[in-house]
Amino acid sequence: MMRFFRSNDTRLRSDFYINGGRRLCCLIEKTQNGMLITELNERGLVEKQVYMRPDDPFYVNLTRGMEIIESGDYKGMNVDAACTSCNGILARELDLIHPSVINTVPVVPSYICKGCSKRFYSMTDTYLKSLVADKKELFDEKDLKELSVNEEVFVSTLQEYIIRIFASKKISRIR
Repeated sequence: MMRFFRSNDTRLRSDFYINGGRRLCCLIEKTQNGMLITELNERGLVEKQVYMRPDDPFYVNLTRGMEIIESGDYKGMNVDAACTSCNGILARELDLIHPSVINTVPVVPSYICKGCSKRFYSMTDTYLKSLVADKKELFDEKDLKELSVNEEVFVSTLQEYIIRIFASKKISRIR
């Protein structure tokens, strides 16, 4: 049975567990229109993010295997990185709002400096691989062939494109 801590704002956060050789924790947020289930690594960066309806069989099965402990105020995920401008603390943007007002979830996980409000993004290779696997319809045949030949090269190329797009918007990548 997996142990989750429920905060006053209804977020559920698990203990850390091992999955694929990595230490992860799970965060479940009841939003306006469903549930956002996010796996985060030890650094506080998103590794996988799934949005689903509360009646989805996966969610129903997940909640059956939970031990829920009331934990008080939600403190947010600690991000193991500092702002490159002011050395301030970074926070996941969705941690700064109540889950009930979340009506859209960014495809690219966003972070913000609590000191100077500079924006950051994180796109781990694991997250990007999961995103590509879940959204193959967004890619043309040439891309999918390249993906099947060498996933690592394909993901590296996507990372380069993403870096350019966000750099043009002056949004830095968390390293």
